[in-house]
Amino acid sequence: MSAIFCKPLPLTIMGSSTETVAVPKNLTNDEPGMVWRSSTTSGYVVVDTENRFFDTIAAVGSNQRNSDTFRLRMANNLLDVNGTAPFDQTYPAWTGTAPINDAISLVVLDSPVTYRYIRIDFVSTSHPSGFVEVCRLVVGKRVVNVGIDIGHEEVFDDTSAIDEGLGFTTIDAYQIRQQHKVTISHVKEPDYYMNWRPFLGSVGMSKYFLYVERTNDPHQQHKTFFVRNTAPAKRINAGWDQLSTAVRFQAIGAE
Repeated sequence: MSAIFCKPLPLTIMGSSTETVAVPKNLTNDEPGMVWRSSTTSGYVVVDTENRFFDTIAAVGSNQRNSDTFRLRMANNLLDVNGTAPFDQTYPAWTGTAPINDAISLVVLDSPVTYRYIRIDFVSTSHPSGFVEVCRLVVGKRVVNVGIDIGHEEVFDDTSAIDEGLGFTTIDAYQIRQQHKVTISHVKEPDYYMNWRPFLGSVGMSKYFLYVERTNDPHQQHKTFFVRNTAPAKRINAGWDQLSTAVRFQAIGAE
């Protein structure tokens, strides 16, 4: 299966069940410490996409368990999205091997749609935390590709301050961050100029995006990240009508 590169669309929060402090606007904030929390173990959020095309929806940094569910409804008016919506599916929060920390719930549609409103109902009955928590909601259109090349590098960057001297070592512990270096080959010129170039030019090194190494993988929770580029992306001319794209990026937090 192909990898996913997806930049979040701008979203407007239209409603949610939320506690006082962890407000729903945090779902559109890239800061890992800014989260949304529901007021109970069953929470919902409604967003306005302003009729932009999208085919990928993800709840990043979720505390849901694999026994929990989320219901996805999409419609072109608020009455339908909160009631009988033309798109109405319920999914397990996640499947496969368990994440080390927070989970990422992912829905990949077969083709782009333009529903204006999206409602997600998170159900985590008897959750020990007493609430549902999500760090970032991603809705966007993924960049089509044939998959990453062999030679993908994964690096564990320990950002701790380590001071060593004669007979002593002091460590001021900080986060260990995951970094990845990937190359995507066999990119046709039309695909590069219509999709890859606008994507890379818009995220630069300061904007975060969703990266999934491979879909439908039993270890997908360990291969899905919310990342930003840590080095300038580059295009490599590999031959007539054959381009490659090389990117290096870092996850928003430890796995």
